[in-house]
Amino acid sequence: MAISALEYYPFGVGMLNFQALLPYSLVAKLGPPLDTLNNFDGSSLLFKGVGEFGYAFLLLYLLSLWKFFRSIAIERTPSLDMILQNGFIFSFLIAALRGASYFTGPAMVGLSLMLYTVFTRSPASQHTSRSMLGNP
Repeated sequence: MAISALEYYPFGVGMLNFQALLPYSLVAKLGPPLDTLNNFDGSSLLFKGVGEFGYAFLLLYLLSLWKFFRSIAIERTPSLDMILQNGFIFSFLIAALRGASYFTGPAMVGLSLMLYTVFTRSPASQHTSRSMLGNP
């Protein structure tokens, strides 16, 4: 259903409207018993998010995946702050694969920390931009 959502609704069908994608589901067309199978949550937060928010959620997930692996590859001696951020981002990544709700603990904490780290610059880049402007 998530693939159908990207095809027919690139911006998604809206939060908590995942079952609106049921007519587009290939599994539901196999028979009536399969109509109700995962029609509210898609069986994972990733499918649910892509169905309800479209490419925006897919981009958010891919950005968090990139941020997680980039910080692991770059940081030789990570600080406690970086370890905690990566831990919660990792829990968001895993919860998105199997968690069925936006409101599970790891998904909410992981999502909020992932958004914080994606949209804030690192202290090193802030220091560089200040020094380029001539500020100490």
